[in-house]
Amino acid sequence: MIVMKTITILSILILSGCLSNPTDGNEIEIEELNLLWEYAYNLDGGAPVVHPMLTEEGFLISSGDNNVTALDIESGSEVWKTSLNHSSSLTNRRFGKLDNVITGSVLRRVMAWDIFSGEELWSIDFEEPMTWSNFTGLSVTVENFITYGREGDLYIISPEGTLQIKNYEARVYDSIMNSSILYLNQARSNSAVFTAINTGNGEIVWQQEYKGFGFPAYAPPIVENDILYVGTTGGPTGSKNGFFALDAQTGEEIWRREGIFTYSAVLVENYLYIHDASGIYKLNKSDGSIEWYSDFNAGNGTAPIDYGYGYIYAPHSGAMHVVDAESGEIVHRFSPPDGSFFWRVTAGEGRIFAQSSRHLYAFAPWGYEEALE
Repeated sequence: MIVMKTITILSILILSGCLSNPTDGNEIEIEELNLLWEYAYNLDGGAPVVHPMLTEEGFLISSGDNNVTALDIESGSEVWKTSLNHSSSLTNRRFGKLDNVITGSVLRRVMAWDIFSGEELWSIDFEEPMTWSNFTGLSVTVENFITYGREGDLYIISPEGTLQIKNYEARVYDSIMNSSILYLNQARSNSAVFTAINTGNGEIVWQQEYKGFGFPAYAPPIVENDILYVGTTGGPTGSKNGFFALDAQTGEEIWRREGIFTYSAVLVENYLYIHDASGIYKLNKSDGSIEWYSDFNAGNGTAPIDYGYGYIYAPHSGAMHVVDAESGEIVHRFSPPDGSFFWRVTAGEGRIFAQSSRHLYAFAPWGYEEALE
């Protein structure tokens, strides 16, 4: 092994000869993330948009070309591949999944597939007034898929493909479901709007508007223990920005941290990690106090981050940045082996799945030689 970097690890636990998470001050030498397998896409000339999705069936669902593809998590072998019959990859940021039905979208069309076979089950084409918003993902309630139009339309789609439309005035950027409440990130002409919807009757439970702030992040809100965490990003000239903790039941503000742009965020135990296009903030979830800021010094990059096994993984300016979640140290950064750019990352099932312009890679987590069980 050619050693590029030696890092101090906080602990090592050896189980059956496998390297585990570091904590005892021992040092191990790490060259790079260990590649477990890779999958090559049929190139279509566009950057991938949708996050690879892990499923309890042992699949990784992705769309890095003009197909939707299921891969075996352990081997990377192709389980099935279904053509989108479209010129590009999917435009939604996240797949929707209810039971054995998964959904994705291209412009003005939502499609559904059987997760085991890849068979297309149905599709819905939207007419011109219902222009698809490719800024959004696909959320789910207990019974339905949820996606959005440009002028406040909420598209409610059953697993069988039946469509209902409800309007909530302000444009919807993204949403998340928690219990029976759907939380919306919305935008008016000069403000961010956060809304709680009762999915039983479709009525607004509460709405909190932040006038003079930028628009909501292009990412779903985060909900934990009846607290909603939301952020804002670019908006009209002169807009302020901030990250907020709201009471999920009432919308009342618990704390705010102004001056933070939010392009994506993850919550890990007691801390929030927020990507602001230049680096990562670590905030204490109890009061919003800043623990550290890790500046990438690599221009702007707005790709979403993810957390896995002690580290933040951040595709940024085409390279993958690996950041120690405890200290904020950038322990490694690298470009895809195929010479293109990293765009999406999904951590889970003991692996780090990184999507480039041309390939999907499965790596062992930083500090490990093999996938974790």
